[in-house]
Amino acid sequence: MITVEQLIEQLKQFDPKLPVMMPGYEGGVYDGPTRFQTAKVALGVNDAWYYGPHEIVWDEELCNYTGHKRITALILR
Repeated sequence: MITVEQLIEQLKQFDPKLPVMMPGYEGGVYDGPTRFQTAKVALGVNDAWYYGPHEIVWDEELCNYTGHKRITALILR
């Protein structure tokens, strides 16, 4: 996992005027990220290759991530 501090350090090697883009679901690239938010995340809940390993906890009462560590993370969209 990378922290905001580590990301800032890595980005210092690039021209600050370069546009930032994100890969599309099945190809191509998007402008982005355009939104930044913090969220509670349950770690290591997904095993399938087509999902990211972690999940945002939208509603603690409805989620079934018992036993999975939760952290607050910065989500880029």
